[in-house]
Amino acid sequence: SGAKSPGNLEGNLASSELLRMLSDSLYLENIQEYVQDEDKIVTYKWLSRTFDVPVNAAKKMLYAYVNQQRSRDGSESPITVTYVVSGVTTGRGDRQEYQVCIVEEDSLEGTRKLW
Repeated sequence: SGAKSPGNLEGNLASSELLRMLSDSLYLENIQEYVQDEDKIVTYKWLSRTFDVPVNAAKKMLYAYVNQQRSRDGSESPITVTYVVSGVTTGRGDRQEYQVCIVEEDSLEGTRKLW
């Protein structure tokens, strides 16, 4: 699908701000195509490499996409967010262990408390 035209934008937006808004919209449309049309699992690392953007920008894109999808009425397929949480925890006794957990969004806070 093609990019949507912004129409007649009014106001005193700086050129860089306008370009940022347009590119953000295009990124969100592309993410939607990857997720819904191509049934891809999209990670921030993959987005960073695919769109050639910094990792933190890719994280913000995914956050914006998830919020956009959840705010739409009648969304047919809910978005599921899964996190990989890793770090050093205190194991048996004083021994430290490195753990990696795959966690769904509703369990994230409880899992983070383990570290």
